[in-house]
Amino acid sequence: LTRNQNQKYYSQTILYTGLASGSSIDMDKSFNYFATNIAFDNLINIVNSRETQEEVAIRLLSQHLLLDGPNEKFISIENYNRLKIEIPKDIYQYIVKSNTENTGSINKGIATSDYEKTVAALTELMKSNNNNFIYSLLNFDHPVYSLEAISKVKSFRISNSDLVRISFEADDPGICQQTLAIFNEVCIKKYKDLKENGSDVVVQYFKNQLAQSQKNLSSIEDRLLKFNQDNSIINYYEQSKAVAIVKEEMED
Repeated sequence: LTRNQNQKYYSQTILYTGLASGSSIDMDKSFNYFATNIAFDNLINIVNSRETQEEVAIRLLSQHLLLDGPNEKFISIENYNRLKIEIPKDIYQYIVKSNTENTGSINKGIATSDYEKTVAALTELMKSNNNNFIYSLLNFDHPVYSLEAISKVKSFRISNSDLVRISFEADDPGICQQTLAIFNEVCIKKYKDLKENGSDVVVQYFKNQLAQSQKNLSSIEDRLLKFNQDNSIINYYEQSKAVAIVKEEMED
């Protein structure tokens, strides 16, 4: 009764965040429990967000479509053959495959540039309308590429540590591992962008304040220059000193 059941493969990865005990240039930095919890919530919400799940699904699909044949590291023979049957021929016009010699690659035969271009093309197609194949693939009940399948990735903070565990279970060991690997890549990039954008706002504020201060200083300097010109003042300090000397001589 059980010999033909699908096998289940479980994998997990652990991310070090440095949010709780990371180094700081502020030696007197005190631990802020509330701020740390918010930072962890932000990271876990990125993992669980629809935007992240869409990108992971499209990257996983792009990876499989760029393969020249089944590769157990990425996808089983059964799932690869099923994918080749399911994908309409017109989708292949969005797949970018070029000469992979002398280029970086994510796998032998898959150039990184081709992979990124394919991801961008499929993402644009998915967002173009709600009746194209990629949109349907992600939003209905496909066992590998649907958002429902991708959302089974679980993430949680390990106790009160700096670590976040992300885990996934699938019936294909290659898909299980690669889904987590792509999640790592996407989440790190999105969290980095979030932090950089937050810093950009602060930097831009100080740039604006600096520009305003520079403008005010220039205005004051212009007024001082005009005052000096109107009153024939070349060097205020030297001229004041000379006036004082002349006055003293006159008094003597």
